[in-house]
Amino acid sequence: MIGLARSSMQNQDAEKNDAFLRRALIRLAKSNGRHGYRKVTELLRIEGWQVNHN
Repeated sequence: MIGLARSSMQNQDAEKNDAFLRRALIRLAKSNGRHGYRKVTELLRIEGWQVNHN
């Protein structure tokens, strides 16, 4: 209608800065060395991180 492409009007995600998440992951992995990825993921979620199943 106004001459703009639909693709230019999509919502832009906020720039993701995964450095903090990466540091938290490394910290938990080092302090809980015997735990696997599932337990570390659970600990990240307990700390308030939004972590997907991957």
